[in-house]
Amino acid sequence: MRRFKHRRWWLLLAVVVLAGGAFFAFWHSAETRFWPTWLGDERPEAVINDVRQHAVMTATNRHAWIAKYGTPQKVAARIHNLTDLRAAVAEANPHSSVYLPGEARDITRPTVVTEQGYEWIDLPSFWPNSFKEPSVIVYINTVNRAVQKAQGGIIIDLRNNYGGSPQVMIMAVAALVPQGDIFSLVPKNGPAQPWTLQNQGIVANGSGGDQLTLDKPFPKRTGLKVAVLVSKRTASAAEFTALALRNNPKVKIFGTPTGGFLSGNVGQSYSYLGHTLIVSMTTSWAKDNAGKVYHEDPIYPDKILPANDQQALSKAVFDWLNAK
Repeated sequence: MRRFKHRRWWLLLAVVVLAGGAFFAFWHSAETRFWPTWLGDERPEAVINDVRQHAVMTATNRHAWIAKYGTPQKVAARIHNLTDLRAAVAEANPHSSVYLPGEARDITRPTVVTEQGYEWIDLPSFWPNSFKEPSVIVYINTVNRAVQKAQGGIIIDLRNNYGGSPQVMIMAVAALVPQGDIFSLVPKNGPAQPWTLQNQGIVANGSGGDQLTLDKPFPKRTGLKVAVLVSKRTASAAEFTALALRNNPKVKIFGTPTGGFLSGNVGQSYSYLGHTLIVSMTTSWAKDNAGKVYHEDPIYPDKILPANDQQALSKAVFDWLNAK
């Protein structure tokens, strides 16, 4: 009988430990954890307050967003975990996001093929943790080698590029872009802040202001005809790359209108329950050198064609490149 009681106590202890472990795992999970009121400042109001003060939104978005998240009481009622917080930030501006360190990293390399005598560069999404990563110079050099090799014309394919680092992508095609201001960012309050392409790098002012420089400049190839391919999936940094290329009168854009994420983001770290969250907050709109400000607007191609119709797209591109 005594042996049975001991077993019962051990069984009870095991159940308590397992239940406690399961609760801790649930409570500590980044996706499901909640912010009880007794945790003081470790709550999502800090993120929401920063979004309210600094994020750019369309007038329609701002009205609906303030109605939904405009007071601490509304925030407490609607945001209980990371999934809710991600939704709230994205509702302010679809280009804004919340992620955990390491989630956003993407270091896919460009690919180059020769089609009908022209270099066809697939410029992929690229999001390194640092400009010092070896993958950055590999990305840039892979593209530049093809640009320097090109004869008569070249194709830059951005159809499946959802974004990442605009500095790296623009430096990869810098030989095709004229020197000087390539576009500006217009913050919520204050004057437009230009991004400038110089001999050896990009000077980025305002949002996303990290500068990327090279040891020596690439020889310019702005006399080449450049066909740029875009689609609805072309977004963010890829759109900025297309915008920079469009400063070259030898560039023609083919495909369908882009995703409409031409806005500048600033990353801010927040700490919740032992987890570091990064909020990529949209704080400025893009403005091209012709003066157009993009409020979630896409880039419209010079020639609109179905982006997934490879045959029709290839024919239009090669007809244009081959035309004298």
